[in-house]
Amino acid sequence: MNVSANRDRAWFEAFAATANDDPELKAIGRHFNATIAFTIDDTRHDVVVKGGRVETIRDEIKVDSRADFGFRAPAVIWDRYLQEFPPPLYQNVFAMIMRVPEFRLEGDTLVFAQNVRAVCRFLSIMQLQGAAQ
Repeated sequence: MNVSANRDRAWFEAFAATANDDPELKAIGRHFNATIAFTIDDTRHDVVVKGGRVETIRDEIKVDSRADFGFRAPAVIWDRYLQEFPPPLYQNVFAMIMRVPEFRLEGDTLVFAQNVRAVCRFLSIMQLQGAAQ
């Protein structure tokens, strides 16, 4: 089953609501400010984070739309990562960056590294949201 079709703006808004209510992200993300691009196949959603909270989601990407960093992969890769029990190499973003060639970290890796703890929690919340769908 291809669940990627359900990852539209409404899915990202539900994810944002879950992330914004997460007590751990609130505690560790108060200095987390970044725009993160999530690209599934050819569809990109930019998640703008200010102070560890999702401020807005941009899904009408223009030529001058800038993201600090992002993650790009085909839908099948996202489907593996966002399932309830991901297979080996798909359980953690670092494993995917290092061992799944189709999954790419793009943009300013320094911004990613400076916010790595908050980004990992952010992606864990995304994984839980994906598994719930």
